[in-house]
Amino acid sequence: MRVVFDAGVVFSGAGWRGEAHRCLVAMAHRQVIAYATEETLKELRNLLADRGDRAKHLPTTTLSWYNDKVKRVDPAPLGKQRSRDVKR
Repeated sequence: MRVVFDAGVVFSGAGWRGEAHRCLVAMAHRQVIAYATEETLKELRNLLADRGDRAKHLPTTTLSWYNDKVKRVDPAPLGKQRSRDVKR
């Protein structure tokens, strides 16, 4: 299965052992193939810098592994805009 994890999910999975950690375990067991853009990886680095010291488990090793294993992709538009947000 191909997946894209939000940076918060990856950070939570690396620092704590809850539901988000199961996502990384599935990736380690090759049950899922994770994809990320440079933007989401940058967001992950920022989370580590800002909140890494709050994690129950040291997230640096797991995040380094994730960074090595995740497949990088370019962002792509999803098609017609579905939101009714006001355009600025």
